[in-house]
Amino acid sequence: MNISRYLILHTVHAFHRPPPLSSALSARSGPSMTTMSSAAVRIVLSPAKTVDLTPLPERDLSVDSESVRRLASSLCGVGSRPPCDAGRTSSIVREMKGKSQEQLKSLLKLSPKLAGTAAAHWNSFDGEEASSGDDRIPAIYMFSGPAFQGLDPQTCDEGTLEYLARNLVVLDPVFGTVPALKPIQPYRLEMGTKIPAISDETLASHWREPVTSWLADELRGTARGDAKNNEDGDVQTMILCNLASDEYSSSIDPSSLPSGTIYLTCKFRTGGKSPAVHSKRARGLMSRHMAEVGASSLECICRFDLENYRCVGPAEGVEVGVVGVVGENVRLVEMSFERSAAPPKEKAAVKKRPAGGTNKEKKGDKKTKR
Repeated sequence: MNISRYLILHTVHAFHRPPPLSSALSARSGPSMTTMSSAAVRIVLSPAKTVDLTPLPERDLSVDSESVRRLASSLCGVGSRPPCDAGRTSSIVREMKGKSQEQLKSLLKLSPKLAGTAAAHWNSFDGEEASSGDDRIPAIYMFSGPAFQGLDPQTCDEGTLEYLARNLVVLDPVFGTVPALKPIQPYRLEMGTKIPAISDETLASHWREPVTSWLADELRGTARGDAKNNEDGDVQTMILCNLASDEYSSSIDPSSLPSGTIYLTCKFRTGGKSPAVHSKRARGLMSRHMAEVGASSLECICRFDLENYRCVGPAEGVEVGVVGVVGENVRLVEMSFERSAAPPKEKAAVKKRPAGGTNKEKKGDKKTKR
């Protein structure tokens, strides 16, 4: 597939017509879009309401739990990836821990049962970094919603996990950003929540500046680090692949990303529609695809074809390409992927262990809502 066919200017306001992405890249760093071999990449996902609290040693993993923890420690620990904003995290945790079950029920709009689970999680939540021997679960193994089912970290090999550890980040209402293998505790909170004692705005707005700054530093750091290993020493193009929901991606300000960054948003359709559950799963599948192929260019991302998806272009009447320019030449790019129908459902997977329960599973318990 020739990506230049798809990543073209398609729909922009007539009074503001940004140049094609290929021209922008050529003017900035020399190579055209079709010959651009690599870029500094970060992927952002939303968390999930459902969690799997089965300890890693009790799971059937392609990579053993000790190897997962070694990767987590070396690539996602506080030493290598500083927190987004420890002060904001502490303030949020303090406010949430001080709330009663009834207050959580009202604030988070929960049923009495879920409010009880939320209260239990917040009562035991400390917000501190995981220590040696801690039984906390790395983020992408703890979250178990459709996106993380599509990602399926349990079956990833070590190379795929290493890519995810380096490049995948979960946008989070408590921590701002959570690297893929960072061990965390379960909690209940949403980016769209307003905590009056914290801010009059949503948590997404409260986190926007530090989240954007953290991601910008990550992109710059990777681009400069890779440049040192290149013979020509050129700083690479930077790609931020947004696979998060609108609620969570609103915690990012694209206009404040580093100059020349490509801010890529992917859209997924099944039979011409975008059912939420299919779109969520597709975001996880795309993350898995990027990790398996070691994606470092738009062309690699465009080749996504898991579960019958394919990249579609303007011929199908779908907006694809540069849809705007913000900040210091930050390109807003869209890719659309479509399939005619979802594949047949497989039989139910092994049941999940209920949160806070015993090793014995209750009949019908598959997931736990945090």
